Amino acid sequence: MSHDQSLMRLAALAAGNAENEEPLLDAMLAEIARAIGVSRAGIWLLDPRAEWLVLRALHVVGDESTDVVDLRGVQCPEYFRHIASGETLELSRLEGLESGIGTRLEVARSAGMDALLDVPLFMGGQWIGVLFCEYRGGSRHWSAAERTFLGSADDLVALVLEAERYRSGEQQQERQHARLRALSDALRSGVTIENEVGRVVHANPVAQAFMESAGIEEPVGMLCEEIVKHLAPLVAEEEGWSARIMGIIHTGEPVHGMPLHLRDGREFEVDHVPVNDDAGQPLGHIWQYHEVTPYRRAEGSLRRQRNLYHALSEMHRGILHSKGIEFPLELACRVAVEYAGLTLAWIGEVDPETLWVKVVTAYGKASDYARSIRISADPAKPEGRGPGGRALNSWETVVIGDIGEDRRLAPWHPYTERYELRSVASIPMPTPPSRGPMVFNVYAAEPGYFDSATIALVEGLAGSVVEAFAGRQVNAPD
Repeated sequence: MSHDQSLMRLAALAAGNAENEEPLLDAMLAEIARAIGVSRAGIWLLDPRAEWLVLRALHVVGDESTDVVDLRGVQCPEYFRHIASGETLELSRLEGLESGIGTRLEVARSAGMDALLDVPLFMGGQWIGVLFCEYRGGSRHWSAAERTFLGSADDLVALVLEAERYRSGEQQQERQHARLRALSDALRSGVTIENEVGRVVHANPVAQAFMESAGIEEPVGMLCEEIVKHLAPLVAEEEGWSARIMGIIHTGEPVHGMPLHLRDGREFEVDHVPVNDDAGQPLGHIWQYHEVTPYRRAEGSLRRQRNLYHALSEMHRGILHSKGIEFPLELACRVAVEYAGLTLAWIGEVDPETLWVKVVTAYGKASDYARSIRISADPAKPEGRGPGGRALNSWETVVIGDIGEDRRLAPWHPYTERYELRSVASIPMPTPPSRGPMVFNVYAAEPGYFDSATIALVEGLAGSVVEAFAGRQVNAPD
């Protein structure tokens, strides 16, 4: 589980309106200890006279020692000054260390600990205590990610301690919500917080931007059902999606990493954390959605490259073991669909008299599309302004990343929508003098399919076709 997920769990615990903070603090310390892999995690609170740090809570992993003494300021003044100034204390190796922090070092050593990481707790700008973590198992390098995590976790611990100190109905609830909102605003993921009836009470800046892209100017105050209705048309797998989300809310089901694919190609992972009181009654919901589009696109690109390499291999093997002048054309279309995972591949040839492009061969479930449209190599005609016509005129590869968003392809939109064709690449193919110019057209069912690496491989496939086809034309009997 990542640090972000642990913070979500801590946030859910902190948002609960527990009557007794003891089990709540222990659960939070257990989550902190698990997240960064320490042996003990605990809390010291400053006494009213600021003379002592008194142990408030302690969580130990396994059979670690539970012996922790209170710290007196006069016995470790440098430690008090350091922590009170807002600085973290980070010690990666206690062995051989000369005491500069008084009894704080003795507390860790007496329990056999080898490293420690202490962060100050503040409330309303005032130092109130210490969140401490200790590790046994040799020297320990504390990473920047661990320090950042603990710096966020101490805010949530302080939130619970603040609730304990200021337990007063609406005032306490507002303090909790304010701190929780502040934490959510610092996250890079979108976060929305809903009350017990599913009405949004807060959306962080990332969530606000996401909602605006869906046409929702202000999500706060809206019911979850209303937001789902706005988002549903944008979801790629719209059927059943709304019912799934509403089912999660009604059952209070916790969810982690639920995929969300939008029609514009963006991908998200969605987490849902239900927040309940001690009696199990719902207090609200926290939703987090993290965009994973760049990672998925990188994975998809590698997958497509592997598939195209396979297609090239099959192409070369098929050419070596086949006969027939036009077989390379047919083979290229077939391997592009069967091995590269494309939706449609077809090759068109220009009629030198009319400049209309006729289909030589087509393969794929959308092959009827290739035979039902009109394409011209004449740039003056609307039918010559699509990718195939432009490729023939410029003699360069033409790629359309999102067919539905390209106005130049308006004449073909009714057909591409019917056959679910989202992106296309058209590659011009030189041919022997006895044949007209040809163009190799390949289509994918997802937008943004053709990146630079994929295009290079498709062009390689087209090049193999040209070489094999030209060779067979030359060697064909008169």
